[in-house]
Amino acid sequence: AASSDYPLRDVYKRQQLEAQKKAEEDRRAAEAAHKKKDEEARLAKLSQEEAEKQRKITNLVNDAEQALQRKDFPTARSNTQEALTLDGNNAPAISKLAKTTYLENPKNAEGLQKTLDLTGKAISLSPGYWEPYYVQGLAEGESKQYDKAIRDLTKASELNPSNAQYLNELANT
Repeated sequence: AASSDYPLRDVYKRQQLEAQKKAEEDRRAAEAAHKKKDEEARLAKLSQEEAEKQRKITNLVNDAEQALQRKDFPTARSNTQEALTLDGNNAPAISKLAKTTYLENPKNAEGLQKTLDLTGKAISLSPGYWEPYYVQGLAEGESKQYDKAIRDLTKASELNPSNAQYLNELANT
């Protein structure tokens, strides 16, 4: 029987999907609020000048992520490079530059190597930060280094278990 033969089931499925979507949006909003609170607490401990510099770096990295969502690679690259001029050892900025390099052309061998170099640096600077493991796993998967890709995507999911994105990538590896 066609699904239109069961209109109540279709309505119920739509309601379930909408409820799941709402719950995910609520979870993300709560996670963002928690991250912001943690970041503000961390910044309160820094000197005024250092705090302002860190805020600027954080804003540039966040703006780079938004640019990546729009596939605006030049803006993402510019923002991450500006952040790195303020702090050349900022793991989130290095990781975002790696993500930009990878997403801009994931089939390019030179770009893949640069991505792996950048993620390696970000991981060495901040081994508890999830994103460089995720980006490194993507690049390794593209490079057919499947065991390494699985290892790094799994590590990313351990460090940030609320993000189902890794599971999708692991399933495709």
